[in-house]
Formats: sequence, C-alpha cells, structure tokens
Amino acid sequence: MAVVILSWTQLSLAAQEKNGHNPTQGDTIDLEKIIVTPMRQKTLLRDTPSKVTVISKEQIIKTGARTLDELFQYIPEVNVIGNSIYQGMKPQITMRGVPNQERTLVMIDGIPVNSAWQGRVEWGMVPIEAIERIELVHGPMSTLYGSGAMGGAINIVTKSARERSETSLKGQYGSLNTWSTALHQGGKFDKFSYYLGGSIVKSKGYIPEKNPQPYSVRRSYKDWDSLFKLNYSIDEYADFALGFLHDDEKTCRGREYFNINDRANLGYLTYERPAGNIKLKATFFINDQDWKREFDTGPDFDYLNMIENIDNTYLGTMTQATFTLLEINRLTAGLDYKNGRIRLKDEYQQSTRKAGANGRQDLVAVFLQDELRFLEDSLILSLGLRGDYCRSYKGWTFDTGQAPKVSPFSYDYNDRDWTALSPKASLVYHFKDKTTLRASFGSAFHAPDLKELYMVLARPTKTVYNNPNLDPEILNSYEIGINQNFFSGLEGGLSFFYSRGKDFISTRTLSASTFIYDNIDKVRMYGVETDLKYRIDGRWSCSAGYFFHSSKIDKNASNPDLNGNYLAMQPTQRAKVSITYQNPKIFTASALLRYVGRMYADNENSDKLKSYFVCDLQMSKRLNKNIELSLTWKNILDKKYDIPNEAGEDLKSPGRMIVGSVTIEW
Repeated sequence: MAVVILSWTQLSLAAQEKNGHNPTQGDTIDLEKIIVTPMRQKTLLRDTPSKVTVISKEQIIKTGARTLDELFQYIPEVNVIGNSIYQGMKPQITMRGVPNQERTLVMIDGIPVNSAWQGRVEWGMVPIEAIERIELVHGPMSTLYGSGAMGGAINIVTKSARERSETSLKGQYGSLNTWSTALHQGGKFDKFSYYLGGSIVKSKGYIPEKNPQPYSVRRSYKDWDSLFKLNYSIDEYADFALGFLHDDEKTCRGREYFNINDRANLGYLTYERPAGNIKLKATFFINDQDWKREFDTGPDFDYLNMIENIDNTYLGTMTQATFTLLEINRLTAGLDYKNGRIRLKDEYQQSTRKAGANGRQDLVAVFLQDELRFLEDSLILSLGLRGDYCRSYKGWTFDTGQAPKVSPFSYDYNDRDWTALSPKASLVYHFKDKTTLRASFGSAFHAPDLKELYMVLARPTKTVYNNPNLDPEILNSYEIGINQNFFSGLEGGLSFFYSRGKDFISTRTLSASTFIYDNIDKVRMYGVETDLKYRIDGRWSCSAGYFFHSSKIDKNASNPDLNGNYLAMQPTQRAKVSITYQNPKIFTASALLRYVGRMYADNENSDKLKSYFVCDLQMSKRLNKNIELSLTWKNILDKKYDIPNEAGEDLKSPGRMIVGSVTIEW
C-alpha cells in the first residue's frame, strides 16, 4: 500500500518536472473548495482526513437526473438499490459496501433525515433544481454524527438566496410519458434573504417484471415537493435560518391494489454565529413522515386486502461550539439529541383482523473533536470522541389474528438501553504542496431501530418478526489514501479501506415465508476507491472513477452456512468514464459510460445478478443568457440488465430512454 502511494508521488513530481510545472505555484483545483460535512465546520477539502466527493450543481445538471437516486447512479463509490420513478420502490443509497440505508447517514443542510423506520429516506424531498452541491464523506462518521453513520455521510446542501432576485423555470419530458416541472425563486431585501420553489415529477412507468402476469400493470410514479428557506442576518456575527421542505409521493407497485402514498415534512430553525473567537451553531428540527401502503393478496391480486398506516417522526436538537485554545488547534464540542417514534396500524379490508405496533427511542450524545496543526499547517492531526446513550421504550405490538393462518398475539416489551463510544484519529500530511497523504481509524455504531425491535410486518406474501433482544452494531474501519495534483489540469485520488463489523442486523429465515431479525456475529469489508479528473484544454475534459470492494459474512452462529458469503445487494465493482466538450458558442456535450459488477440478491448467495454497463449521452445549448435547451439519451445501447431490489422480484431495466428539457432563468 505504501509502495503504491509512493509511486503516485514520484509519478506526480516527474510529470510536474516534465511539463515545466512548479509544484510551489498553486493552481485553483477542487481541493481548495470549502466544505462543512467532514468536520461539522467550514474546512478546505484538501484538509479533510476522510475521502470526500463533492458534486456541484453544474455536474448535477450535466447528468440530466430528475431524482437524487438517478443522480447517485453516476458516482462509482455509491451503491443505488431501486429506482423511484420507474420501479415504484424506495431507493437505498449506501457507501463503502455497508448494506441498507440505515447505515449511511443522509442530511439536508446538515439536518439528519433518515427516518425512525429502518433509516429510510424520502429522496424526493429535495428538488434537484434546488441543490447547490452534495458532499459525500466516505467511511465511518459516528464520532461527529452518531448512530447510523457507518458507511459514510451524505449532505445535500440546498441553494441560498443571491444578492439579487433570481427565478428559474424548468420543464422536462421523456420516455415512458415522464415529465417534470420546476419553479424556483430567490431574493434578498435588507437583512432578509429567501429561497423557495417546488417541482412535480410524473411518469406512467412500465412493467419491469421479466415474466408479466395478467394482473401486472405499469409501475407509475407521481411526486410533488416544495422548499422554503428564510434567513435573517442580525449582524456579521449572527444569523437565523428557517427551513421547511414537503414531499408527497404516490407510486403503483405493479398491481392495481398494490400502492404507496408517502408524505414527509421537514422543518428546522438554526441560529449560527459564524464569525468571532467562538463559533456557535444550534439547530432544532422535526422530520414527520406519514406513510400509507395498500396491499392486495394472491393468487389473483384482484382486491384490496390490507391498508397499512405508519406514523414516523423524528425531532431533535444539534448544538456545537468551535474555538481555539492554542494557536495550533481548533476544538469543536457539542451536544446532540434525537427522539424517534413510530406508530403502525394495519387494517384488513375483508375481515375484522387488525394489527399494530408502537415504539419510541431517545439518543443523547456529547462529542469533542480537536484539530491540531503543525509544520506551518502541513501536518494536521485530528482526534475525536463521541459518547452516545440510546434508550428504546414504550414498545408493544399486537395482531388479532386470522384463523387458521395467524394466531392472535399481544406483547409489551421491556425498555432497552445502550451506550457507545465512537473514537476517531486521523492524520493529514501535505507533501510537496500538490500531494496530500491521509490515514485514519474510526469506530461507528448503529442502534437497533424501532422497526427491528417492535414491529411484526405481516405482509400478504411473507411475515417478518421483530426481535426485542437485538444488540447494537459496531464497525471499526481503517483508511489510507492520497490526493494528488499531477500537473495543471490533472488531479486524482486513491483510497484503501478495511473494516470489521460485529452484530450486524439482518433477517434470519424461519421458513419459506417467515423471517426474523437477528444479529450477524462478524462481517468484513475492504476495498479501494480511485478517481481521476483531467481538463485537457479550455473545452475538453474527462474523468474516471473505479470502486472495488469485498463485503462478506465472517461468522454467523445462527446460520453457519452463510459464513464466507457476500452481503446482499453489494456489487463487487463499479466504474465510470466520462468525457465532456464545452463550447458556449456552439453546445456542451458529454458521454458517460458506467459499469456495475456482479452481486447477489440474498445473503444465501443463491440469486446471482450479472454485471452490466450503460452508456449515456447529454447535449445542451444555451440560446441566450436566459434560455437553455438540453437532451439526454440514457442507456443508448438499450441494455436490458437485472434490477436489484430488496423485495426479491425478478425485474429488468426499461432500456433506452430520451429526456429533453427547457430551462428559463431571469
């Protein structure tokens, strides 16, 4: 590993000398960007101890993506399971080979939005057009963000008001009768600034089943979202921010009486003192989600059998202070609190049967992080420690039953509590100005969520039983990496990671249609991430990225047959290559080839999904300073690849698609 990094450094110095480039003369490169997620404060990208990927608004536009899960398909280090528009499924977006959404933290403007229901995220909550940038931090982040930040953290930063009033209107239409409309407006007056807008995305969808049945229908999709932000600057030292986001999503899951209707509201109030000797930030937030699911039943699926209502709420506070004790250090200390609650109610339409469940969970944490700088800021040592206390309580579940299939039951569960310490130590060394070396160790944890502890999911085709005796998950991870500016226009990064986890929560098979949540004793993950960006000249640029990893079960005492198996839904390889031509007088065009390696749909490794690659093209033309046209060809080679999904369905991709858009700005 050290030999590889040293080889990169030697290659860089040789390339700089060959091209007459003086390493001491700084070019403006990506590493000079200021980001906030890795340290919970403003930090130069080049100083971050973790691998970080920043997706700019220009890059977002270039992909032609209409939803966030579409966008993340273009990032090799990110794994996307499901598609919101065309498959009617709630996507799971994970990192570093760590499965399930509950283990990757997602934030909007620094506010956590993973639900109390197994960490699910309403990806439609943020309009694509309202995103300023996305910061992805790879690897464990529990030291700063607590439970669930095991694979990494994703922070979606929305746009803020500009100095002058700005308005944009965007319309898109494409294959499968899919269209979207977005309107956004921002402005500033006196000490107030605001940004608001919303979008509608609608698709008639398609039938993705490889073997459609007489009852199969199109998986349609409709989503309406809105966003409002208001900022008040008291003076140069203090700001108030008020934010509200709403999302309403309706999807058909492929049969007439198999539907989802999810609503979500996120509100937050933030006080921030960004300047002065002591920097303060305090946030109160509430994330309220109401889910309604309609289920049919076989063999004909011709009537509504059950309606499931899930009331799912998280509220909490995040406070922190950053100050300097000595000239060489920057200390951040904080206190976080979250309260999650779930209420489940199942109503059967063809019988008197009823079922329900309830649960609450509190998480309280204190954290401390110190950043020390030596050798004129060339050497940065970061030390962090977080202590979490988690309590789950008021758990109960019942089912009146339905003879002869289901016997009635009613359970009240004892309160459970856990404590966890999440340390992290990292070192960043800027070598020869254009080379940055990184090394870190971090520990992360995830508390069993309320669904796994208290909810019995009695679905028509299967039943998943809760387990109130689950233990919290632990992941210890090591990373070493390098960021390199080889010469003007060419930069890249290389990272190696190795992780060991214990007590990961998964489902254990009891019979063909019944399962129970259980801890897997030990899991092991390791891999490499690499990327290159090269600006050839003022018009041509290209980039490439590659991610390889292995995520396996080391030990599973309850089912030894799984030992050595790959974890489900985690492709061993992902890659992308893109090239862009940009000429404002003519047009901008980009081509992107992405590859997804083989994976297994289950932990038993009995259902193997083949590898595939997809090629996309995008062209745009700005007619004047106000109007821009674009056209995107997705999957131009019309590849019919398997779609991985947690439901175990045998699905195929929709094939070639075309999307056109018009954007008007004034």
